[in-house]
Amino acid sequence: MKKHHWYYIFVLIIFLAGIFAIFSLNYSKTLQIAIFVLLAMFYVMLGIIHHSLHHTITAKIVIEYIAIATLGISIVVFVLQGM
Repeated sequence: MKKHHWYYIFVLIIFLAGIFAIFSLNYSKTLQIAIFVLLAMFYVMLGIIHHSLHHTITAKIVIEYIAIATLGISIVVFVLQGM
């Protein structure tokens, strides 16, 4: 982790800002879902960029990032629709 600490700090700041926005917009489920989708897209993009810069990108890694983001979006949509 020490080698990539600025990367992780940047990701943490973005995700904390997104989570803060999601909780701040508790009056609109649509906006909450939109912000979460943007965070998921950011997660996929940043993961791909990070692995590309370090020459460790493979199709398996890209699919994994997309699968985790899709799973997260699905969970959030189902939870928010149930409320």
